[in-house]
Amino acid sequence: MELNDPRRPSILIVDDQKPLVALLTSLLSEHYTIRVAFSGEEALQQLQARPVDMVLLDVELPGMSGYEVCREIRSSADLKDIIVIFITGLGSSRDEEYGLQLGADDYILKQISPSLVLKRIAMHFETYDLHHHLRMEISRKNAALGKMQETLLRSLAVAVTYRDSTTGLHMLRTQAYTKLLLDILCDTTDFYLDPEVREQIIQASILHDIGKIAIPDTILTSNTGLTPVDITNIKQHTTLGREILRKTRNHDDENYDFLEIAENITVYHHERWDGSGYPYGLRGTQIPFEARVVGLVDVYDALTGERPYHDTYTHEEAVRIIAEGDGRIAPDHFDPLLLKVFIEHADLFKVAHRTVLSTYSIDT
Repeated sequence: MELNDPRRPSILIVDDQKPLVALLTSLLSEHYTIRVAFSGEEALQQLQARPVDMVLLDVELPGMSGYEVCREIRSSADLKDIIVIFITGLGSSRDEEYGLQLGADDYILKQISPSLVLKRIAMHFETYDLHHHLRMEISRKNAALGKMQETLLRSLAVAVTYRDSTTGLHMLRTQAYTKLLLDILCDTTDFYLDPEVREQIIQASILHDIGKIAIPDTILTSNTGLTPVDITNIKQHTTLGREILRKTRNHDDENYDFLEIAENITVYHHERWDGSGYPYGLRGTQIPFEARVVGLVDVYDALTGERPYHDTYTHEEAVRIIAEGDGRIAPDHFDPLLLKVFIEHADLFKVAHRTVLSTYSIDT
């Protein structure tokens, strides 16, 4: 049963007492779109098919109780924001406390006057509208701050190019490949990654080589190959990067989670799945997930991007080296799931490689 007007808030009345349902319908239908269910099971079926803004819920229902219905609503990602008000004859403080503990927004006794029912329902809708407006405003401001953060991070990478174009452009390209690998991973496998964490990893990936600003120019810009001492020095960029970010983190508690992800990427992106990496020789899942992601695409861009101290490989050569090894790089270096996704969707990286290299290269 439904009295439908999509321009008005919708209420589902759930009660097996038809006279009370008729009374509430008559009372509320002037102001709200009304739907009716006579059992808990029927109510959940209706809500799954088409949610409402509010549920007026009796506790003592045939079959599933109102308490169980409320619990199901609050545990559902699609329904959890619905306003739930118990209208019941159970008047003890223990009953009311239990209903509110389950997540109900209000607990009204059936003996209450019609005018008070109208006022309390209107109050909940006004409060809901206010909270919704605040959530939207917070979301908008967070989005703006996120965009500002992204712009500042990209500006930092661009600034690095003025000292060392190879490193700065590599940072930008690695971020693009990080996004692509995460997109493929989440779209083609059952792997779940929280969207907020996913965005943080993408943004933080641009910082993975930030420690190289503390490495001497003679090493970074060498085009004659690196000596063993140079290699030892350049490996310090992982721990130097962490020191830089930790100094920032000490003064920025609000961005603690983002900076922790950035630190993990910076210090661990050269660790290897088989334990052969640096600086600590971590293996397998000891390596943070975000560092494993960046570690793979970092190698891909190191092979295909422009570097002064080694030849540039084609996309096909780079994929073969990563998949089969070449004496320096081995497939055992990488998270098996990420490696599988990368190899199976290498064609997408080939397409992206053309765009990324043309956008972030020394000649552009």
